[in-house]
Amino acid sequence: YTNTNQIQIPQTITLAPNLPTIFDEKGNLNYGPFNYPGSEVAFPFAGLLQPAKARAYSLSSGIIMGYNIVKGLDANIAIGYTNLSAQNKLTMPIASQNPLDFPLGLVIFGYNGNVSYNVNPSLTYSGYIGKGNLGISIVGTLNNTAAEGHSISGSGYAGDELLKSITYAPDQSVTENYLQNKYIDINGSINYSWESKYVIEFNGNRSGSSTFVPGRRFGKFRSAGANRFP
Repeated sequence: YTNTNQIQIPQTITLAPNLPTIFDEKGNLNYGPFNYPGSEVAFPFAGLLQPAKARAYSLSSGIIMGYNIVKGLDANIAIGYTNLSAQNKLTMPIASQNPLDFPLGLVIFGYNGNVSYNVNPSLTYSGYIGKGNLGISIVGTLNNTAAEGHSISGSGYAGDELLKSITYAPDQSVTENYLQNKYIDINGSINYSWESKYVIEFNGNRSGSSTFVPGRRFGKFRSAGANRFP
C-alpha cells in the first residue's frame, strides 16, 4: 500500500531569485505582478494549490503443491493471484487560478484496477521400460486477466469548498474502460530413450486465447522427432 500527496512546480528551478513574493498580504497567490502588460514570466506557483493525491494497493500471492502418486508418477499444481489497484485525485481550485480568467473549480477522480490469476497443473511420469527410459508429461496453463478503469471529472465549481464531492459539479463527465483476456493451454509429450543412444519424441499442444477473433481462438500443434547419438 502506498499513499502519495504531491504538488508539481518544476519550472521554478530556472526562475530569477528576485521574483515577487508567492503569496500576497491576504494570503492569496500573488498573481498581480505577473498580470501587468509586458510581463515576460507567467505565474509559476499555481501548482502549490493544485494537489495530486494517489493511493495504490498491491496484493500478490501464490502456492505450489506436489504429490507423488506412485513411483515415477508426480502431480503438481501452481496457483498465482495478483490484485493491483490505484485511486487518484487531481484538484484545481479557484484559489490556484488567475483571477483575471474568471476561474471555476475543477476536480478529477480516477481509478484503475487489474486482477489476474493463473493455474498451472502438471502430471509427469518417468520410468524404465526394458533398456530405455520413458517420459510422459501433461502440462496445463489457465490464465485470466481483467483490467478496468474510469475517470470522473467535475468542472464549473463556483466555490472551492465544494470540490470534495463530484455531486456538486455543474458539469460532469465519465469515461470507462474494461478489458479481459483469457488464455488456456494444454501440452503433452512422450519421449523414449533407448540406452541413451536412440531417442524418439512426440509432442502435442492445444491452446486458446480470447485475444483472437471468434472462430480462430483455438489451435492445435503437433510434432515428432527421432535422434541417434553416437
